[in-house]
Amino acid sequence: MRSGIGIAFGLVSLLVSVAIVVYLWGRTMPATINAGKNAQQQARQVTNIGPSGMNAMQGIDLQPATTSGHLTGINVVSIDPANPLAARFGLLVGDVVVSLDGATVGKDEAADFETAKAILLSPHGPGWKMTVLRNGKETALSAR
Repeated sequence: MRSGIGIAFGLVSLLVSVAIVVYLWGRTMPATINAGKNAQQQARQVTNIGPSGMNAMQGIDLQPATTSGHLTGINVVSIDPANPLAARFGLLVGDVVVSLDGATVGKDEAADFETAKAILLSPHGPGWKMTVLRNGKETALSAR
């Protein structure tokens, strides 16, 4: 009889311990999961990989925009919606990129098309901005 009470007491203790562990795990795991998701999103931004796994060089066709033979921007001829420049910045077909984080396309460090294109397609951290001509109006785009 005594051994039956001891076994029952041991099982109850075990169940209470398991319940405490499950409760504590349930309270801490959502925060850990959210921290992991945030870290993953930041890593994608830094590596310029979109949510679908596509990088900025995939699914995009860019051409130089010129005025009187001088580079004035980067014309977006086509862009896949999964491209991180479309997904994170909202870049659209027909946009003409005229400024890359303060550097005017056709001047300064973005003086030639290949350099400006490389800057556009390189990884961008939080706070990076570009300015585009969209429907004839300048529009600032930043990561969303």
